[in-house]
Amino acid sequence: MKKRFFFILLFSLFVMTAAWPPPAKATEGERVNILEEQNIEQKIQELSEEWQRHFVDAVNHFLEKELTRLRKDKEQPRENLRDQISKLEEDAKRGANDPETYFSLARLYDRMEDGANAIINAKKAEKIFVNQKNIKGTAEVRRSLRHYFEKYDYKPQDFELNP
Repeated sequence: MKKRFFFILLFSLFVMTAAWPPPAKATEGERVNILEEQNIEQKIQELSEEWQRHFVDAVNHFLEKELTRLRKDKEQPRENLRDQISKLEEDAKRGANDPETYFSLARLYDRMEDGANAIINAKKAEKIFVNQKNIKGTAEVRRSLRHYFEKYDYKPQDFELNP
């Protein structure tokens, strides 16, 4: 019994080694191809890293510009904004059909954190833009109105203008 087991073990080892040929050595051409592939992969990696650096630099540049602009807007004194508002209100009284005046007023009131007046003036500008069939102006005002309603937690029904 032991002889039979030993014979089967030896036979299976022989079959296994015969079935697994030793790994063939790479030819010179195959080695060159492998090196070229590695070189290409390395170049792709370098290009990817360079692109990432450029992208991050561009994003940082944009963010720095926006931060500078926001700081400048924040530093502008409220008194200056009040003067601008009073000038635009006078213009609105003189020429009541200029939607840009009302839209500018809405933006200034928004910067003053006066949401109700921002929405009221934006609604006036929207009404004039619609009457003038100015699609671009209407779309811009409506986009601002959506922002104002969300920012100041108002609903459009709160500002329905009754004729």
